[in-house]
Amino acid sequence: MKLNQDTKNALSAEYVLGTLRGKARQRFQTLVMQSQALREQTWL
Repeated sequence: MKLNQDTKNALSAEYVLGTLRGKARQRFQTLVMQSQALREQTWL
């Protein structure tokens, strides 16, 4: 899945804040496992 930087920022923020729920949260967790850059961005 190709995500632009704005989408990555929004998803990371929602994940950290706990507002990303259900299947969207599961999909994001899968993406984080596959992408070192997204893991780092979420951590920061």
